[in-house]
Amino acid sequence: MEIPWYVDFDRKYRGQGLQLVGLDMYGESPAMIRPFMAKSGMTYPVAVGTDALGAEFGLQAMPLTLLVDREGRIAVSHAGIVDRAAFEGDIQELLR
Repeated sequence: MEIPWYVDFDRKYRGQGLQLVGLDMYGESPAMIRPFMAKSGMTYPVAVGTDALGAEFGLQAMPLTLLVDREGRIAVSHAGIVDRAAFEGDIQELLR
């Protein structure tokens, strides 16, 4: 549900400094991830996450969406489906 929103955010805000990175936390291989990315129209990179990475970012529920500011600090953390309009407002605020 959220991926089309993220593709749109990437298209709209990449030139202003937004960098999306998806994480596959299911341990799938890149060979499995690439077809999903193509089918979903994802133009941003996706990495394979680990349990250690999930613990570092406080992953307790999925999906987990984080906005990280330009200094590398987590500015927004949201477990579950985000509210598109509110999340886009958070993006705009961070890009100011």
